[in-house]
Amino acid sequence: MKSLFIVRHAKAEADAPGGDFARKLTERGEEDAKQTGKHIAKIMTPDLIVSSDAARALSTAKIIAKKTDHDGDLVEEHAIYEASVPDLVDVVRALPNSEKKVIIVGHNPGFEGLAYFLSKNREAMPRMSTATAVLIEFDIADWTEVDEETGSIAGSFTP
Repeated sequence: MKSLFIVRHAKAEADAPGGDFARKLTERGEEDAKQTGKHIAKIMTPDLIVSSDAARALSTAKIIAKKTDHDGDLVEEHAIYEASVPDLVDVVRALPNSEKKVIIVGHNPGFEGLAYFLSKNREAMPRMSTATAVLIEFDIADWTEVDEETGSIAGSFTP
């Protein structure tokens, strides 16, 4: 059994001098990320957190790590930034098999598409506004087994 929380980054500033990649969280974004982290903490302590290396996603991931008492790795993965669904599936398939409970933090539209693609019960799919977390559970032994409709949405949270 593997569990994957797919988390869209929290609310970010509209523009940044350094461009889209450098956009930081707003005050509301920081508060929403804390709420999402508290919700996830009620369900699990992650073994691993993997985040886009864009500023807003990485800040969201760090807040969630703190709220879930995650003391393991927080991996920055550039491939998540502006990724297509097939690229995101590759990121999930490359997760270490020793990690059973994983959080990935990134961006739309890819993350909403990923959650939809992986889910058997697509009717449970929420709209992924900022800081939304979707929990997908897989009855698999190896992350390489992840494919279309191999998981089930077990819950979601939007602050």
